[in-house]
Amino acid sequence: MLWRMGRPGPAPLGRLGDRRWLLGLALIMLLGAAVRFTYIHVHTQELGVGDPFYYHEGANLLADGKGFVDPFQYVYEGRTLPGAYHPPGYVVALALTSVFGFTSELAHQHWSALISLTAIPLIALLGRRLAGPRAGLIAAFLAATYPNLWFSDALLMSETLLFPTVAATLLLAYWYWDRPSFGRAAALGVSCGVTALVRSEAVLLVPLLVLPMVAFTRSWSLRRRAGVFLAAGTAAAAVLAPWAVYNLLRFEEPVLLGVSDHTLIAGNCPDRYEGDLIGYWTVSCIIELNCPDPAERRDLSACLLEVRGADASVHEKAYRREALRHIRKNVDRLPLVVLAREGRAFGFFRPGQQLDLDRFATKELGLSRLALGMFYVMAASGVAGGVFLRRRRIPLTPLLAPFAAVAVTVAVTFGETRYRALAEVSLIVLAAVGFEALIRSGLRRRTSGEGRHAGQPDVTRLEQPVTAGARSSVGHPSP
Repeated sequence: MLWRMGRPGPAPLGRLGDRRWLLGLALIMLLGAAVRFTYIHVHTQELGVGDPFYYHEGANLLADGKGFVDPFQYVYEGRTLPGAYHPPGYVVALALTSVFGFTSELAHQHWSALISLTAIPLIALLGRRLAGPRAGLIAAFLAATYPNLWFSDALLMSETLLFPTVAATLLLAYWYWDRPSFGRAAALGVSCGVTALVRSEAVLLVPLLVLPMVAFTRSWSLRRRAGVFLAAGTAAAAVLAPWAVYNLLRFEEPVLLGVSDHTLIAGNCPDRYEGDLIGYWTVSCIIELNCPDPAERRDLSACLLEVRGADASVHEKAYRREALRHIRKNVDRLPLVVLAREGRAFGFFRPGQQLDLDRFATKELGLSRLALGMFYVMAASGVAGGVFLRRRRIPLTPLLAPFAAVAVTVAVTFGETRYRALAEVSLIVLAAVGFEALIRSGLRRRTSGEGRHAGQPDVTRLEQPVTAGARSSVGHPSP
């Protein structure tokens, strides 16, 4: 059946080949570890008071038995209020070290680097799964050296945990494709749920990845496909439910994965609908909303801390209402703004300016330029990789779904390089497949040329489809 055609599993390797591949992967992981730990110790800028502070202090407070409280309110105002600016995944991961007394920023950075390293073998297995052992090692090398995969370790950002969870989800997607079943669909749903507990936009993988994979299982009836998708969706919901119920019980206003409407208003301030920074974000609307009296704005930190009101959900409701008002008021410019947002996230709109803006996220400009250059090369190779997989009838949905999720998220909020994080694993794998296809093509041409030179038949011509008029002389191609 069509579902089985083009199955991408690599040819089996002998024991010697397996050992060589694993040795190559181990060396690449050592390289990745050297890069990550070196960057932590040469990182030139201090951590910001935004998301890094939230994750770092939130993890320590959780380990101290305070629960998931708002670290900004607790540290700066001495108030214990519920906190859910982000899903709990990365906070819990950092808290695993805090409970053993490793509570410093440096300890959390080192732990983050170890977490980040787990993405390398997962990405290698994914590359090998799709295009063979060499593609797996190429993918591993890219994962080890690509700055956008290790910036977050030193910055203490949730992308560190996002990369391995996304890689695991993509592996499970192709595992499901090998042999579709209720159990494998449920496992894929669980993985999507876990990933959404790291970054909330990953919940979009359920409709954008799981649904198409199940829908295209053509050997099943429509009823069975609906049941399998329901199983996957239920599995994802079961993973998310404890956190969502916990939030519904402790906030005044309904909260599920997180209180993130401050992001919505930051990207939808009127001054980000035009001008030089179109498509980016600003806190000006938040300050004006929290401190309507200009005299109050002398202490901007107080305006940003939301010291008034019961909890963050009350402020987030006001942010959402204000953001929607701005969107309706500027709806005629929305298409242009969305295009600018996507351009900032995917590197085709004012990339130089965006690199300068990334410095506010404490990224060094030189390394950001290196990351952008690698991104362009990998994007070009990734297109070739996508064509290669398509020709082999390997589904591209798992690899393209994260790009779609990023595009949706950025269109609603704002454009920033790190908002592309959900799609970086797919980019690396597609690029590795593209490089593998290029190497394979070069080797084939070289072998063909040497064969003709030595009087041997042209192997590439024999691999081409045989026409009806030539069958009598060449014979039918072997199955």
